[in-house]
Amino acid sequence: MPSDVQPPPPAPGAPAAEPSAMKKTLWETILTATPILLTILATLLAGQSSGQMTKAQYHRAVAAQNESKAGSQWAFFQAKRQRGTMLSMAILTLRANFGEVPTGPEDLLDFAGRLVAALLEASGQARSLTSAGEGDAAGKKRAEKLAGRLDKQLQRARGLQKQMAAELKKAEKEKAFSYLNARELPDEEPNKNPILIVLNEAEKASPAIPQANDVVVRKRKAVEEGGKKKLVEFESKQEWEKEVQRTLKPISDAQLVEAIDLADKRAKRFEDLSGPKETVYRNLEGLLKQQLVLCGELDREAREFLRAGVGGADKSPRRRAAAAPPISAPANEARSLVQRADDLNRLAKQIVNSFTIAQLDYNFRRYEREARYNQGTAILYELRVRKSALVSDGHIKSSEMFFYGMLAAQAGVTIATFALAVRQKSALWALASTAGVGALGIGGYVYLTQLM
Repeated sequence: MPSDVQPPPPAPGAPAAEPSAMKKTLWETILTATPILLTILATLLAGQSSGQMTKAQYHRAVAAQNESKAGSQWAFFQAKRQRGTMLSMAILTLRANFGEVPTGPEDLLDFAGRLVAALLEASGQARSLTSAGEGDAAGKKRAEKLAGRLDKQLQRARGLQKQMAAELKKAEKEKAFSYLNARELPDEEPNKNPILIVLNEAEKASPAIPQANDVVVRKRKAVEEGGKKKLVEFESKQEWEKEVQRTLKPISDAQLVEAIDLADKRAKRFEDLSGPKETVYRNLEGLLKQQLVLCGELDREAREFLRAGVGGADKSPRRRAAAAPPISAPANEARSLVQRADDLNRLAKQIVNSFTIAQLDYNFRRYEREARYNQGTAILYELRVRKSALVSDGHIKSSEMFFYGMLAAQAGVTIATFALAVRQKSALWALASTAGVGALGIGGYVYLTQLM
C-alpha cells in the first residue's frame, strides 16, 4: 500500500473553504474608527453647547432678578423724595401761618412748668371762690366742681412734666436737639453726598466700580482736555456698548455682590444713627400735643370759672370788658385767669408749631439722604444687571460656536460614512450616510430660517 494517501476530492456542490482573513492595515483601522470618534466628538460638543445655553439662561434670570431689585430701590428713592416734597410743602404752610421760633429743651421744660403753675393757681382760685362770702350758692357749687376738674388736670400736667424731663434727658444723651433747626444729620460723613459714599464703599470691592458708574449709568467717558480730565457723552451707541464691555470685564459678579452688601450696611448705619433721634422727637411731640390739649381745657375752665365768679353766662368776656358793670373781687380774679390761660394757650400753640416745623424739617432732610442712599444702591444693581447680561451674551456666543463644531463633526461623520459605504459597498453604511445627510439638511434649514 502506498504511504501517501490523498484526501478525497470535495463533493459536488459543497462550499469551498474560506481563505484565512487578511489582517487590516493601520489606515483601514483609522478609516473604520473615524465615524465613531467623530460621533463621540459631536455628542460632546452638543453637550457643551447645551450647557453654555443653560448658563446663558441662568444669567438672564439673574439679570431679571437684579433688575427687579434695582426697580425696588428706585421705587424707594421716588417714594422718599415724594414724601420729602410733601413735608417741604407742610413746612412752608406752617411757617406762613404760624411763624417759627427756635425751640430748645429749656423752652419745653419752662412751658411744662408754666402749665403746672397756671393749673395750680386756677385750682386755688376756684377753691377760694367756694369759701368767699360773696356769690350765691349755685355759683359756689359750680366753682367747687370746677376746682375738682382743675385738680385732675393738674395731676395730668405734673405727670407730663415728669415725662418731659425724662424724654429731654434721652434727647440730651442722643444729642437730638443739635440736629433740629440745623442742616446736619447724624451720619458718619454728614457733608458728603450719599451717592459718593456708596461708590467709595463699593470701591473697596473693586476699584473699577466708580468708573463703571460713569460709563454704564451716566453714559459718560473720561477725556483729557487742557491737562484736566472731564466727562463727556459718547459719540455713538456702538462706542458706548464697547466701552461698557471693556469697563465691566474686570469686575466680577462676586465683587458687585460685595459692593451691594457694603452699600446696604452703610445705609443701615445711617438708619441706626437717625432712628433714635426720630423716636425722641415723636415722643416729645406727643407730650407737647397732650400739653396743648390741657391748655385748651384750662382756657375753657377759666371761662367757666369766670361765669361762676360773675354769677351768669359770659360767652365773650373780653368784648364786654369795656361795658361791664363793676364786678366783685372773685370775678376780677377770674377775668385775670382767663387772660393768663389765653396767653398760655397761644404760647402752647407757638411751641408745638415751632417744634413740629423743626421735626418736619429734620424728617425732610433725613428722607432726602435716605433716598440718595437708595439711589446709590440702585446704581450698583444696574451695574450687576448689565454685567449679568454681558455674561449671558458670552455664554450664548460660546453655545453657538460649540454648535458649529458639532455640525462640523456631524458632517465629518456623514462624509466618513459615505466613504465606508463606497468602499465596502454596504447598504447599511449607505443608509447611515443618508440619515446623516438628512440630519445636516434639517439642521441647516432650521438655522437659516431662524436667522431670517
